[in-house]
Parts: sequence; C-alpha cells; structure tokens
Amino acid sequence: MNKNVVVLGGGTGQSVLLSGLKKFPVNITAVVSVADDGRNTGKLREQFNIPAMGDVRRVLIALSETEDFVAELFSYRFKGDCDLGGNNVGNLLLTAMSDICGNLSSGVKEISKILNLKGEVLPLTDDNVVLMGEMNDGSIIEGEHNITLSPKKIKHVFYKETPIVNTEVINKIKDSDAIILSMGSVYTSIIPNLLCKEVLDAIDSSNAKMKAKMTLPVISIEGEELSSINSEINKYYTDMFNSLKEQMASASSKYTYTVTYNVYENMIEENKVISITIYERIVDDSAKKNTMNKIKTYNIDAATKEQITQSNNIAQILFGKDYKTIIRKSIKDYVVSNKMMKESDFNYTYTGVKPFYIKEGKLHLIFNEGELVDSKYGVLDITINN
Repeated sequence: MNKNVVVLGGGTGQSVLLSGLKKFPVNITAVVSVADDGRNTGKLREQFNIPAMGDVRRVLIALSETEDFVAELFSYRFKGDCDLGGNNVGNLLLTAMSDICGNLSSGVKEISKILNLKGEVLPLTDDNVVLMGEMNDGSIIEGEHNITLSPKKIKHVFYKETPIVNTEVINKIKDSDAIILSMGSVYTSIIPNLLCKEVLDAIDSSNAKMKAKMTLPVISIEGEELSSINSEINKYYTDMFNSLKEQMASASSKYTYTVTYNVYENMIEENKVISITIYERIVDDSAKKNTMNKIKTYNIDAATKEQITQSNNIAQILFGKDYKTIIRKSIKDYVVSNKMMKESDFNYTYTGVKPFYIKEGKLHLIFNEGELVDSKYGVLDITINN
C-alpha cells in the first residue's frame, strides 16, 4: 500500500521537488501557500478578490501526467501591450474556474481532472490573504512581493488577517505518513504554511514517522538555470528522503529530516567558482537529539557551467606545488590540536576527491561522521591554511 506524503510549500522550489517525487510509488498531496501578490498575479487577485494562483499553477504542471502541449498551454504567457499582456493561460483558467466554482480549491479540483495529476493539489486557504513582514529595524512591509524585494533583513512574517485553513488540508496532514517542508524561500514560501495554528497542531498529531524540512538550491548563472545539476541535487535528496522514510516506517520514534544549504561565490585567479554546501540532519524528535549529520558539496566553474569534482587544481593554485603537504599539515594540526587524534595515529593522505568548498577564497575540506576521526566528533569542516 502506497504511503501518504504531504508536501508543504510554494514558489518554484516546491514544483521542482514534486516533479521528481511523482516518480515514486507514493500518494502525494501538495499544499500550496497562496500569498504571492507580484506582477500579474497581484493584478488578478486585486480584481477578482481571490488568493494567489501562480504557485498553484506551477504545482499543477509539475504533477501533471498529460501531454506536454497541455502543460505548455498552461504556461503560455500573452505578449505585448494588450489587456492580456503578461498574463498566462493557466492563471486565467484558474481565475475563471474559481469564479465558476465559488472558490480556488474547487476550481483546482476541476482543472486537476483535465491535467490527469499524479497526486492532489490543495491551496492552503481560499481567503485572499496578505503576508506582512517585520524587518530587523522594526519597519513593517505589506505584501509578499514587497517583502522579497526589500534589502532589509526579515525578523518575522505574519498574516494581516488570520486565514481559514482548508479543512481538507488539515485532514491530509493528519493522515500522512511523511511530511515535507519543500525547498524554497523560507519566509515567503515555507513559513506562510506554518503560521496557522491548525496546521502546526495537525503536524504534531499526524501519523508521520518522518517529517522533512528541505530547502534546496535552484542554481543559475547569469539567468540561465543549470537544469542538469539542479535535477541531480533534487533527485539525490528526494531519493534519500524516500529511503529514510522506508527505514523509519516501523520505528517507535518520530524523526525530522532537515536539509539546508549555503552558496558562496569566489574568484580563483581569473575564474569564478560557485560553491554550494548542503547540510543534512536527522533528529529523533522524541529524544531531541541528532542521529545523523552530513554535508555534501557542489562546486561549479561559472565559465564552463560544469561541476568541479576534485580540489587538486584549485589547491595547486592556492598553495603551489607543495599543496598536498600543506593540506596534510592543516588537517593534522586540526585533529591533533582539538584532541581528536594522537599525532602518532595520523596517517591521512590527501587525494583531492574529498567533499570541498571555497569560501572567501579559502579551501575547506569536509569529513563526514566517522571518516577521519571517531564519529562522536561529528562532521569536520577544516579550513586549509597556508
């Protein structure tokens, strides 16, 4: 019997994750935040007093198993200065169906039949919600689009008026075997789903043995999305979550699988290198302790848009021909000075194939739990100094 998986989110990240997840034998429910008010979506919301439909449209396309041209039709955007200029067909259809059916949720159900979905799509609410943001300087910004554009740091977000959560959303969460907080903007895509007490209560009382909070990068260079690398990252962590979910199915405790990331841009001589570090953590919610920590890295040459899989060339540029000796000494000094290992026991040989990243022009090597020293010391992130 297929497991029930609920994916909470919004924005591009949720649709990217769902396009991979639908290939697995699971029952998918996508719960979509509906606070987007940018550009043409904002105009339709204002004119028809409905919640945002743009992210709903992306999720519908991601889960669709119909012909490619239908998905292309839903994404088609009218061009020019005409009254329809800037709008796309999918948003207009969702607006029309919401008007015909009485609300967005009912409209989505009808359109889902046309698209032959592998799963179910539920708007978080049918209310025309407005997201508010309080910044670190105390100022208040109204509207998701304005919050995203602001250069100020966000302190927290909240709704202008508390929305009524769709009852079906609560029921699906309670009946779920796994819950994923999908990748995307934390403050404007993920947290809006968690601002409602009913949702938090449903998550706490759900059957899910494994919950996931996945925030994954969508990498682009000069506006061009690196689809092959993004797909590789998405597949790896989707596969990992499904594997963990199966392993934990009979466990007595409940677990949370968390994935977060950082991106660093560096200049190595004349070459721009983009480094991404992705952090995995499994927490035993009952014992309140970590059961796994892991870091995976991706490094991209911005000129060729290809992955850099070994650190040898970069290390040689940074440290010269004696780079292997310098790296070995840095690692030895780190583990010995932190009393993780006796100097006489150190026998590591650098090969260049370890996970690595560049931050502020410095090379960092990653040793995951138990790879170099006892696992009790966790993940080692060692900065190599000349």
